[in-house]
Amino acid sequence: MQKRVENIIKEVAQDSNLPEFVVKAIVESQFQCAREAIKKGESGKPDTFFNVRFRHLGLIVAKKGKINKLHAAKLAKQKK
Repeated sequence: MQKRVENIIKEVAQDSNLPEFVVKAIVESQFQCAREAIKKGESGKPDTFFNVRFRHLGLIVAKKGKINKLHAAKLAKQKK
Protein backbone atom coordinates (compact mmCIF):
# COMPACT_ATOMS: atom_id res chain seq x y z
CA MET A 1 0.00 0.00 0.00
CA GLN A 2 1.18 3.52 -0.69
CA LYS A 3 2.86 5.36 2.17
CA ARG A 4 0.46 8.30 1.80
CA VAL A 5 -2.56 6.02 2.14
CA GLU A 6 -1.03 4.30 5.16
CA ASN A 7 -0.51 7.68 6.83
CA ILE A 8 -4.13 8.67 6.16
CA ILE A 9 -5.34 5.35 7.60
CA LYS A 10 -3.23 5.90 10.75
CA GLU A 11 -4.56 9.43 11.13
CA VAL A 12 -8.19 8.37 10.72
CA ALA A 13 -7.67 5.48 13.16
CA GLN A 14 -6.28 7.85 15.79
CA ASP A 15 -9.01 10.45 15.26
CA SER A 16 -11.84 7.92 15.50
CA ASN A 17 -10.32 5.64 18.17
CA LEU A 18 -10.44 2.60 15.90
CA PRO A 19 -7.74 0.02 15.28
CA GLU A 20 -5.80 0.53 12.04
CA PHE A 21 -6.87 -2.84 10.62
CA VAL A 22 -10.53 -1.81 10.94
CA VAL A 23 -9.99 1.45 9.06
CA LYS A 24 -7.93 -0.39 6.42
CA ALA A 25 -10.72 -2.96 5.98
CA ILE A 26 -13.28 -0.17 5.50
CA VAL A 27 -11.13 1.46 2.82
CA GLU A 28 -10.49 -1.80 0.98
CA SER A 29 -14.06 -3.11 1.24
CA GLN A 30 -15.40 -0.76 -1.45
CA PHE A 31 -12.95 -2.22 -3.97
CA GLN A 32 -13.84 -5.76 -2.98
CA CYS A 33 -17.55 -5.03 -3.47
CA ALA A 34 -16.82 -3.48 -6.87
CA ARG A 35 -14.81 -6.53 -7.92
CA GLU A 36 -17.68 -8.85 -6.92
CA ALA A 37 -20.22 -6.74 -8.83
CA ILE A 38 -18.04 -6.76 -11.96
CA LYS A 39 -17.47 -10.53 -11.73
CA LYS A 40 -21.23 -11.13 -11.87
CA GLY A 41 -21.26 -10.00 -15.51
CA GLU A 42 -21.27 -12.74 -18.16
CA SER A 43 -18.81 -12.52 -21.03
CA GLY A 44 -20.53 -11.52 -24.27
CA LYS A 45 -23.70 -10.34 -22.50
CA PRO A 46 -23.39 -6.57 -21.91
CA ASP A 47 -26.74 -6.35 -20.12
CA THR A 48 -25.41 -8.46 -17.23
CA PHE A 49 -22.73 -5.89 -16.24
CA PHE A 50 -23.45 -3.23 -13.63
CA ASN A 51 -22.12 0.30 -13.29
CA VAL A 52 -20.08 0.80 -10.12
CA ARG A 53 -19.98 4.11 -8.23
CA PHE A 54 -17.17 4.92 -5.81
CA ARG A 55 -18.22 7.64 -3.41
CA HIS A 56 -15.13 9.82 -3.79
CA LEU A 57 -13.59 8.43 -6.98
CA GLY A 58 -16.44 8.47 -9.48
CA LEU A 59 -18.34 6.04 -11.66
CA ILE A 60 -17.18 3.04 -13.66
CA VAL A 61 -19.60 2.65 -16.55
CA ALA A 62 -20.14 -0.67 -18.33
CA LYS A 63 -20.69 0.40 -21.96
CA LYS A 64 -22.09 -2.19 -24.36
CA GLY A 65 -19.60 -1.34 -27.12
CA LYS A 66 -16.60 -1.67 -24.82
CA ILE A 67 -17.81 -4.97 -23.38
CA ASN A 68 -18.42 -6.36 -26.88
CA LYS A 69 -14.91 -5.32 -27.98
CA LEU A 70 -13.37 -6.97 -24.91
CA HIS A 71 -15.31 -10.16 -25.60
CA ALA A 72 -14.24 -10.18 -29.26
CA ALA A 73 -10.60 -9.64 -28.27
CA LYS A 74 -10.82 -12.50 -25.78
CA LEU A 75 -12.23 -14.82 -28.43
CA ALA A 76 -9.56 -13.79 -30.95
CA LYS A 77 -6.83 -14.46 -28.39
CA GLN A 78 -8.24 -17.92 -27.65
CA LYS A 79 -8.27 -18.83 -31.36
CA LYS A 80 -4.53 -18.14 -31.70
